[in-house]
Amino acid sequence: MVISMPGDVLFDSGKVDLKKDGEAILRQVAEVIRGDAQLNAGYLAGSSLRTLPPLQRPFAEILRGETSLGGMLAARGFPAVPSPAMPSPGIDPYFDGGYNTSRHTLNQVVGLQIESHYAGVRDSDANRRAFAAALAVPEGAGGGGLPGHPDLAGLVAQPGFAVYRNTVMKGCVDALQANYPSIAGLVGEAWFRAAAVVHARAHPPLRPTLLDYGAGFAEFLAAFEPARELPYLPDVARLDRCWTDAHVARDEVPVAAGAHVIEIENTGKDWVEVSPYTFTGCRDPQYAQMDTYGLRTDDLALVWLHDRESNWYNDKYGEPPTPIDKTTFNLEGLVPGPYQIDWWDTRTGEIVATRQATCADGQLPIETPTFTRDIAAQARRQ
Repeated sequence: MVISMPGDVLFDSGKVDLKKDGEAILRQVAEVIRGDAQLNAGYLAGSSLRTLPPLQRPFAEILRGETSLGGMLAARGFPAVPSPAMPSPGIDPYFDGGYNTSRHTLNQVVGLQIESHYAGVRDSDANRRAFAAALAVPEGAGGGGLPGHPDLAGLVAQPGFAVYRNTVMKGCVDALQANYPSIAGLVGEAWFRAAAVVHARAHPPLRPTLLDYGAGFAEFLAAFEPARELPYLPDVARLDRCWTDAHVARDEVPVAAGAHVIEIENTGKDWVEVSPYTFTGCRDPQYAQMDTYGLRTDDLALVWLHDRESNWYNDKYGEPPTPIDKTTFNLEGLVPGPYQIDWWDTRTGEIVATRQATCADGQLPIETPTFTRDIAAQARRQ
């Protein structure tokens, strides 16, 4: 977890091998840890938790005490720094992070950034969903709403855990209001946010980004009893959704035929997330599909084309090579005139196709037949 603080006070969970290095860290803590009195006196004002209401406990307790998030995680088998057992990482540096909290939570927003362990938290879909479900359980629901994960019941029942659930809930409600501004304008902010809470609890986000959250909000409104007297709301919500779908739709940029160097540059002032780039109808020159070799005289040329995917490894472990459709290229340096091109199957030694072409201006156009693995050709002047 990363909490923005002045100087170098940050959370870090999973930076070190806790089982291996834990005792060594604890021996070094006394030399580098900031005292509770110093934390209570001078560090609250710069923390991303400074507006947490109500602050009825010393800041050092909130940061690393028994009821801190690190303390609660450690109590349920999730070692964390800081926590009562490990109030600092010792002489190791903290995780060099905190961008999200330093940029987005230093006004009136309470928040923290979690750097979690891989094993047991992020190593499987089931573990990720379990931890996400724990964050989303409404206050007062306890841990019983997590079937199959009784070990998390004590953690989510801790009063302090509600702070982090509320952060998740507020993010969902804010995203819905941003994505459905027409609905919010029609029903008013109070009504909309109350309905958004109901929706978010029933339909938590399935992806980390909330940019397009709320795909089923129109259907939710159609079945939402308090909206029964406003039958037009679902259709208005669908119009709002059309704008969002258009906004997040894949952008396509046409590129003319030929060789290009394509550069992607972020000219904004913040991070930007881009889904994978997809290039169609083109290929990076360093990853050409075929190897091409040839010999020629003035009026005779021999050519061999080989599919790079045809190799011993793919033959043994991969998929069989797919046929290569007709390919065109030019042979250079031949004398002008008519040529006959014979194509051979290199495995049977048989001619599989014969073409006629004319060499002009030093260029003999060649078109291959469809082939698999490799093929050879002879071009002879007639």
